[in-house]
Amino acid sequence: MAYRELGVIEIREVLRRFGLGEGVRAIARGTGSDRKTVAKYVAAAVALGLRRGDPPPTDEQVASVIAAVHAAAGGRPADVPDRLAAHRDQIATWLADGLRLTKVHRRLRAQGVAVPYSSLHRFAQAHLGFGAPTVTVRVAEPPPGEAAEVDFGMLGLWFDPASERRRRVYGLLITLCFSRYAFLAITLRQDLPAVLDGLEAAWTFFGGVVRRLVADNLTPVVTRADRYTPGINRVFLEYAQYRGFVVDPAVPAHPTGKPKVERGIPYTREDFFRGESFHDLADMQTRALVWSRDVAGTRLHGTTRQVPRIVFETVEQPTLLPLAPEPFDRPTWARATVHPDHHLQFRHALYSVPTRYIGHRVEVRGDSRLVRIYLHRELIKVHAPQPPGGRATDYTDDPAERAPYAMRAPDACIRQAEQLGPAVGQFVGVLLSGTFPWARLRQAQKLLRLAERYGAARVNAACARALAFELLDVRRVERILRAALEREPGPSERGAFTDARQAKLLDVLETGAVRRLGSIRSAPVDAWLMAATSTDLDAAVRAGRFRRDLYHRLAVLTFRLPPLRERGADVLLLAERFLAAVWTLEGSPAKRLSPEAREALRRYAWPGNIRELRNGIERVGLLSDEEVVSAAHLELPDTSTRPPRGSSAPLRAKTGTAARDAGVGAEDDGARLARALRETGWNISHTAARLGMSRHTVRLGIEKYRLRRERPGEFSTRSADPRRMKCGSLSVRVGIEVGLSMVRRARRRVGPGAPRAPRTAATGDAPESALSRLR
Repeated sequence: MAYRELGVIEIREVLRRFGLGEGVRAIARGTGSDRKTVAKYVAAAVALGLRRGDPPPTDEQVASVIAAVHAAAGGRPADVPDRLAAHRDQIATWLADGLRLTKVHRRLRAQGVAVPYSSLHRFAQAHLGFGAPTVTVRVAEPPPGEAAEVDFGMLGLWFDPASERRRRVYGLLITLCFSRYAFLAITLRQDLPAVLDGLEAAWTFFGGVVRRLVADNLTPVVTRADRYTPGINRVFLEYAQYRGFVVDPAVPAHPTGKPKVERGIPYTREDFFRGESFHDLADMQTRALVWSRDVAGTRLHGTTRQVPRIVFETVEQPTLLPLAPEPFDRPTWARATVHPDHHLQFRHALYSVPTRYIGHRVEVRGDSRLVRIYLHRELIKVHAPQPPGGRATDYTDDPAERAPYAMRAPDACIRQAEQLGPAVGQFVGVLLSGTFPWARLRQAQKLLRLAERYGAARVNAACARALAFELLDVRRVERILRAALEREPGPSERGAFTDARQAKLLDVLETGAVRRLGSIRSAPVDAWLMAATSTDLDAAVRAGRFRRDLYHRLAVLTFRLPPLRERGADVLLLAERFLAAVWTLEGSPAKRLSPEAREALRRYAWPGNIRELRNGIERVGLLSDEEVVSAAHLELPDTSTRPPRGSSAPLRAKTGTAARDAGVGAEDDGARLARALRETGWNISHTAARLGMSRHTVRLGIEKYRLRRERPGEFSTRSADPRRMKCGSLSVRVGIEVGLSMVRRARRRVGPGAPRAPRTAATGDAPESALSRLR
């Protein structure tokens, strides 16, 4: 039979049978060993003093017999270990360089050292530690609620009915280290949102959070896989801080570092996914939840020999950290460059940064509430999040000298203008008023720059003059400054026709050229000049208050328009026309004046002149429903209460309306407005500035309280079609056409080739005014 080496148990059996008295042949048949081998061990036992009939041999006796047999055989060749020992250092170097032992055997043979491979293997194991088994140290089990392991695993391919293609399905498995209770989250992607969604679902499934999470080196979680200094994704680190657990990355390429979840991936793939069919991804996730709770959670675990769900519910669940009810506000981190316009782009929106950070590469963190900007881990700016395409701009980030231009905010320009002077502030305030103030923002900014060139005092005076003439144009203000006209008399000084102004008017009449306000060049003009005044010019010339040469230049044609009280026939004609105008405009029934009303109108003195007549007839026509207007409707005061010359006594309709005023009584406001108008010479801008209101409000007050300038014999050269005018602002044609035709017939030329000089006409007993009409 073939040679077979006996083991310790077989040798013990041979010696036991020898002690029982069996022969060599019987022992060989009983043990199945060779007779020569049995005889060899029996001879060695006899030599050591064992005899037939002795008790079974002890371990020491068996070891002595085995040693004697091996010594008699002579052992391995003694020269092989000695030959390999001479090359021990070289063999150790080759093995340290990573060479396989078979290649070491070939290199030794090439150097003339021919030894069996088995002898080399035994030598390397005995003297160099080659092939020594790895010593396994079992890690202590963590306490309940202490740790959980998480890992991704591919479950297989699945036909997605939504996209109509086969897709890879991944499972995010979270296993509690103490109870082995696990939760499976299904996902089609291995990214950070999938990890966060899976962990959120797991904490909800467990009803709490562990204190330490052992994560595989997942790319969404670990940015740098290193045994000693791993890098953690900042968003995931914020999530861990929010939920209260510590991230403990596993050792790279070391699956035994997370054995609990590592062994669960194949089990999940085989038991849950393989061989199953799912309608859609939602159905797969629902069934994964049921599988985690009722299948994997109720099995008898192979290591703990306990049911994971029972251990979890009875021991581990009470030790978990509480779960905050608010979901984690997931931030977004990005790197961005601050551009020269002080803005950076983040999530398709623009955010401003102070000037000193232009050109820097900064880090931006954004969530649903705030956008934070960091430079070298220092917070430098915070903004509210903007939608894609939006912009968050803090104008304090711009340089101080450029902030007003970038802000395009009217309030900032107005405040800066008020610092230059009250007139500048008022001018800019009026300029930027309206629905779209930024449309004139460039003009306001130009006005502020004029102060740097001409000084605040001159610009303030120029703005005051422009406001007086109602010139809301910055270019006009600039022309006033260039021509140094800011100190010239304003329109409120027209009543005092000074010598300087008379000289300027005389120069225009002589040369036939004018220089527009704010201009620096004169231009020829072809115009007719009509002067109207209520002053006795003859007396003014004799007293030296009016230039004689100017008077004779103006008095080419003079005519006098008497006041309304001296034209009784015209009163009835005008009253009927006013009444017809109301009927035509409003579409009300036609009205006519009774004989008593016509007589009352003819006898009344009309201190308010034509305007008083027009307003009175207009109110009566609108507020009276009767077809015939009687004297009672007019309520004209009798002669005993007739107001003095120059005062105003308005007509009142019988059905007059009460004053409507939200603050002080209408009578007090009207008196205050009338007094301010008289003190400012009926200058709307000055009145508005004095009362602290807008010019539009002043005009509304004049119309509301029926205020008018106290000038007897006042007339207007303008005519308006009553059908095109609203009620409350009716005007009539007066007999000025006759005078104008007379002036036109007196027209003459100065001479051939010379510029046409202005033709003039003077009137007496007319309202105090200075009218220049250029055509």
